[in-house]
Amino acid sequence: MIDWGFVSSLFIIGLFGSGHCLGMCGGLSVALGMGIEGNRSKKFMLLTVAQVGRITSYAIIGALFGWSLSQLQLLFGAKDVLLMFRVLANVMIMLMALYIARWWFGLARLEKLAAPLWQRIKPIQQSFLPINNYPSAAIVGACWGWLPCGLVYSATVTAMAKGEALTSALAMLAFGVGTIPAVLLVSTGSSTLGQWIQKPWCRWLVACVLMVFASIQLIELLIRD
Repeated sequence: MIDWGFVSSLFIIGLFGSGHCLGMCGGLSVALGMGIEGNRSKKFMLLTVAQVGRITSYAIIGALFGWSLSQLQLLFGAKDVLLMFRVLANVMIMLMALYIARWWFGLARLEKLAAPLWQRIKPIQQSFLPINNYPSAAIVGACWGWLPCGLVYSATVTAMAKGEALTSALAMLAFGVGTIPAVLLVSTGSSTLGQWIQKPWCRWLVACVLMVFASIQLIELLIRD
């Protein structure tokens, strides 16, 4: 059974963590938007397709890691492995809450882990630039989804903790959807939403909600097991 509360928490993390996306992907977003020729409607549609490609990659990553954990459960015992990763997932939510509130930036160190993979994918993405049709937009977006990002890695660890490919994929999809508004609006030249999300009171409120959510989940896990 799909835990929609869990999936929703990843959406919230994506939405309010997109301030990091603006710093990490803002330059790429603006460059993509500026490189598209045509009217505003065409530009918006091509950029939207690119975002769909990006979050599709997130969903694939979630499915792969969720499936991998399900296989580990079969090898080493479902209860112990699942408990360990669920504890880790809630710890990661707490760390992401600290990151969203700008109280701790340790997640940025994770971005170095996938740098070698990105160096192989980046030339593929660049070969389809500038975006001038929907297939090229989808491919550029799909490559974009593998850009090294500490927040994405943390979300992946959190999503895989359910130990199910489908739930993990949906959780990462929700995370990606949460990041779309800020990234897409920056691509089209608007930064209003990004500025609102960056307000300290807004970030702190969301961080506190996530901390409470993760704490309750941890307490339930410890009491149950």
